[in-house]
Amino acid sequence: MKYQIATAVLPLLTVASFAQADFVTLDYLGHGRGTFQSVQVESDYNWDETAFGESYYLDCSEQLWTQGDQDTIISHCIQVYSGIPDGASIFEVVDIADAPGSPPWPGSMGELKSILLEDLFAEWVDPLTGGVYDSAQDEAAVTAFQILTWEITHENFSATTVDEMAQQIDLDRGAIKWSSTGGEVSDIVTDMVTLLQDGSWSSAPIVGLTSESVQDQALYVPGPGVLLAMGLGGVVGSRRRRR
Repeated sequence: MKYQIATAVLPLLTVASFAQADFVTLDYLGHGRGTFQSVQVESDYNWDETAFGESYYLDCSEQLWTQGDQDTIISHCIQVYSGIPDGASIFEVVDIADAPGSPPWPGSMGELKSILLEDLFAEWVDPLTGGVYDSAQDEAAVTAFQILTWEITHENFSATTVDEMAQQIDLDRGAIKWSSTGGEVSDIVTDMVTLLQDGSWSSAPIVGLTSESVQDQALYVPGPGVLLAMGLGGVVGSRRRRR
């Protein structure tokens, strides 16, 4: 299930700056679509642990930025801890497998988690905008997407293959637990997990934005044909699917 494509398009010059720079400065505009949800975050819980620990009321929203006078840039949080200050933040642009940075927890996601995350982005993010596909359920879809992003980046999976890791995704267990209240968000989470577990891994042009003091982000490099136009072999396109 995919949603209707949004109409806004990021300028190519803005996109190219992410691919070609080691560091990028972004001005924070605040959060976009999404909702707050009760999420348990316990760094030392194994993926299959059912005990409940401390829960937080987390902002499960897209994050909005600008670069100079350019259009809005959308990113997605890949690190629960830390925050985003008002004003300008400087990020290092890294391969998504090398994000998020550490400390604090969880540290670099590595190859297997990055394959899962790329597949999630490939299925649910609009390549023209970098945001989750628009629909009548857009708040619920963005919320579900952010919850699963944290599940992928923070869960203490024991799997040694990406297929096994996908089967261990469970928001009722482990380091990341979501207190579902049912409804649209729960339905979309189920759809997203089902697609992740079907074993067909799709690549997506995402990079990591890391900082020692600002919440780390994942950024979809949007736009039709952008990778070819930019010669993006170094940051995003060097890794191919491995199973």
